[in-house]
Amino acid sequence: MKMKKLIPALAMLLVSAILLGTSTYAWFSMSTEVSATGMQVTAVSDAIFLEISNASAGTYDITAAQSLDAELYPAHHEAWSALADIEEFDLNSDSTNDNWYYRYNGNSDNATNAMTAKNYISSFTGYVAETSYWVKLRANSADTGYDLIVSDITIPANKGITVVIAGANGYKEFSASASDIAYAAADVLSNTVTQTAQEIKVYIYFNGDDPNVYTDNAAALTGQVTFNLQAFVSDHT
Repeated sequence: MKMKKLIPALAMLLVSAILLGTSTYAWFSMSTEVSATGMQVTAVSDAIFLEISNASAGTYDITAAQSLDAELYPAHHEAWSALADIEEFDLNSDSTNDNWYYRYNGNSDNATNAMTAKNYISSFTGYVAETSYWVKLRANSADTGYDLIVSDITIPANKGITVVIAGANGYKEFSASASDIAYAAADVLSNTVTQTAQEIKVYIYFNGDDPNVYTDNAAALTGQVTFNLQAFVSDHT
C-alpha cells in the first residue's frame, strides 16, 4: 500500500541587513503559518524592523546614502557635557561657553608644533560638514524599538576624520572604526524608535589635534564614512 505523508512546512527568512553609506542594522524575519489535519506550525518573530531614508519625506528602505562633498579646514571643540553643546556657538569675551575652534601652526609638516591660541568659530561653514538621516520602524513591525545605538562604523584610518552621530536623546563621537559595539547607556542616540520617522544628525570634521592633520598632508585627507544603527526589542532600563 502506498503511504501518503503530510509534512508540515515552516518557512523563515532570516537576513542580517548591513547597510552601506549610512545605514540600519536589524534582524529581519518573516513568519508564515501552514496547517494540515491535526497539526499546525506557526513562526513568530518579535524582531525590530528598522528602515532609513536620506530625507524625512523620502523613500525608506534598509539602506540610505548621502553625498557629502566638502573641503574643510581642521577644527576641534571643547569638552561637551550635553547634546546641545554640539551646535553651541556662544561666543563671548571670557570664552566660558565657547565651543568649536581652529588654530594655526607654524610648521607645515607637524600637526601639533607651536600652535597659536584657539580661534572660536561662529558656524560650521568651512569646518564641519553636517547632514541628516531619518530612521523609523516598518509599518508591519513592533510598535516600539528601544535604545538606538551605532553598532558599527568605518572611518578611513590615519586621516584625522572624526564623526559625531546624534539623535533625540544623545550622541556618540568616533575617531576610528569600530565593530560589534555593545550597548552602553551613555551611547544611546534615542530612547525609542517608532513608526514615526526621527532625525539622526551626522557631523564630520578633521581633528586639528590629530598628528596626521597638517598642511603638507592635506591632499591625502579624504575618505568615505559608513555606519550601522541598531535598536532593541526590550528597553535596557
